[in-house]
Amino acid sequence: MNKKTVSITLITLVTALMTGCEKSSTDSGLEYKAGNSFFHLKKDCVLQVSSRDVTPPVVLITVKQSDKCSEEFNDFFLNNLNNNLTVSFNGEKIMEAKILSPIKTERGINQSIPDQSKALKIANYYK
Repeated sequence: MNKKTVSITLITLVTALMTGCEKSSTDSGLEYKAGNSFFHLKKDCVLQVSSRDVTPPVVLITVKQSDKCSEEFNDFFLNNLNNNLTVSFNGEKIMEAKILSPIKTERGINQSIPDQSKALKIANYYK
């Protein structure tokens, strides 16, 4: 192989790997942002999930008790008291609020959702 062929092959390989590693905007789950902090609720951190068709719809989430799941999520809320919170699902904003008190996520959280179809999508994502 000549030098030009090796360079083209290397560029193609790197581009393909980078494209494969990009985060899919349609598969990111719930993301919480407050101040300069972010918390991404990963599937493996959710023990149980269900939705309730009330007004407004709610997704009940029980978070796994561990350093990387409930402890980081709890710290996120504690470190962002009095900050504005934005919650997104798969890149789409679903709610805004203000963090007024810390929470213990391993006890379960009731996540308010704007409509029942989104609540079902979130519950199904984490099942």
